[in-house]
Parts: sequence; C-alpha cells; structure tokens
Amino acid sequence: MAIRLDPADEYMHELGPESNFNESMYINCFDPVNNVGGWFRMGNRANEGTAEMTVACISLMVLWASCLSAQPLRITINSTLVD
Repeated sequence: MAIRLDPADEYMHELGPESNFNESMYINCFDPVNNVGGWFRMGNRANEGTAEMTVACISLMVLWASCLSAQPLRITINSTLVD
C-alpha cells in the first residue's frame, strides 16, 4: 500500500462532523550546538470547543527530558490554531 501525500494536507482542513475532530500541527526542532531537541504539538478540537498544546524537550547528550501538556483552552473556530 502506497502513502499519498498531498500539499493540501499541510493546511487547515474543513471542520468534519466527528465529535472528536482534531486539527493538529507538529513542530520538531534540534539545536546541534547545545544538543537540545524539542517537539511541539498544537491541536484544535473545534467540535468540543477546546484547543490544546503539548511540549516535549529532550537532550540527547545531557540525558534529561521534560514534558508539558497544557489544560485545554476554549475556542470557537477551527480556521487557525490561534483563536
């Protein structure tokens, strides 16, 4: 089975009828000078009226990790990841 990637997949999608419809954006980064990497996720659950954020920072050389998952925020639209 082949995976088909479409450029339109990189943008916001029309709000679907699913009660748990989730529009997410993932951001990965790494700083080779300081040996620190990070992973961020922002998500809208517009049909539930909430938005959420997850942040994870990992250092491969220092062997530490941290994670933050924020309380859901109230939202009214799904056209952007910021209301």
